[in-house]
Parts: sequence; structure tokens; C-alpha cells
Amino acid sequence: MSSVDDVWQSDELIPIDIKESLIARVSRLENVLESEKDWYPGTNKQVLDLIHPSLFCLVNQVTRIINDKERIVNVDNALEHIGDGQILDINEEISSPKRK
Repeated sequence: MSSVDDVWQSDELIPIDIKESLIARVSRLENVLESEKDWYPGTNKQVLDLIHPSLFCLVNQVTRIINDKERIVNVDNALEHIGDGQILDINEEISSPKRK
């Protein structure tokens, strides 16, 4: 429990295998050239944005993708394409066998 509503604090809440997997995957984002690191402004290099939410705003099972390389969506016609495309499910992509 925590002193902040809806916030949980525990050393055992996340299973160890998931914790280790997360740490291993995040390390790939942390171990980049210094020039590629996105330090949050005004934090004296104490807060590092590993994935900036405004640049990568995918929401699984909500975000739509238009998988047509011939189709061009730009500022002039973007409103015409709202709701187009297929809903992206990254879990489906990860669990399905790789195609050769």
C-alpha cells in the first residue's frame, strides 16, 4: 500500500520473471549513445525519456494502421481517413509464428 490513492508499492507485486524480462528489455533503450538520449528538460540529466509518449503514441488494440504503401495520408486529406485502417494488436503479432 501507499500513502497516495490508487498507487501500490510492493516488492512482490510483480512476478520475478516479468520483472527480469522488463529490466532486460529496457536496458536496450538505456544503452544508447549519449547523443541519442532524450533527457527531460530542466532535470539536470536525472530524468531520461526512454520512449517519448508524444513521439510514439501507439495504444494497443485502439490505434489503427493503414497498411497500404500506395495510399498517402497528409495534412490536406487526413480528416478524410479518420477511422480507416485496421486496429493494431501487438500481442497478436508477437504470438503469431514468424513468416519467412
